[in-house]
Amino acid sequence: MTEADLKELRKRARKLSVIVRIGKNGITDTLIEEIKKILKLRKLIKVKFLPSFNDEQDRFEAAKLIADKTNSLLVQVIGNNAVLYKK
Repeated sequence: MTEADLKELRKRARKLSVIVRIGKNGITDTLIEEIKKILKLRKLIKVKFLPSFNDEQDRFEAAKLIADKTNSLLVQVIGNNAVLYKK
């Protein structure tokens, strides 16, 4: 994926509302399955890490883990939000 493609995805992501919220339960297998289903329908989603998310890894590492487990592309992480894309 080229830098121009990523830029376009970031632009499209600005208009998106948060679809998935991750809190105190963290990243579970059920959450991964739900994200896979949503990605299949929407292709581009925004994920929010709530303040109660207290995983040992930081939010960027958690977002990378989610992207790996869902076979998606991590477009960006800004603050508590991550954007994922799957063709």
